[in-house]
Amino acid sequence: MRIPGFMNWTVRALVRPASDTAALREIGAELIAGDLETVDAIAAGAPGSDTVYHLAAVTVARDEAGYHRANALGTENVVRGVLDAAE
Repeated sequence: MRIPGFMNWTVRALVRPASDTAALREIGAELIAGDLETVDAIAAGAPGSDTVYHLAAVTVARDEAGYHRANALGTENVVRGVLDAAE
């Protein structure tokens, strides 16, 4: 769906199943269920995209492994998903 005020961009958002998506639904964003560990979901939302913004991050974690899993591996999975979609 084209969203007014977004330069005629089509907005897709990767959202966890339990997320509050009211604001995204209000602007008409297409919702893709998944998280940063689901490369297939990321790939499902990427076809036809000119730009992908990765805005998710963990700022508080129990340990360093939690930061690494969410931030480093999550970013790697975003790149993998986008590349998979381009094949």
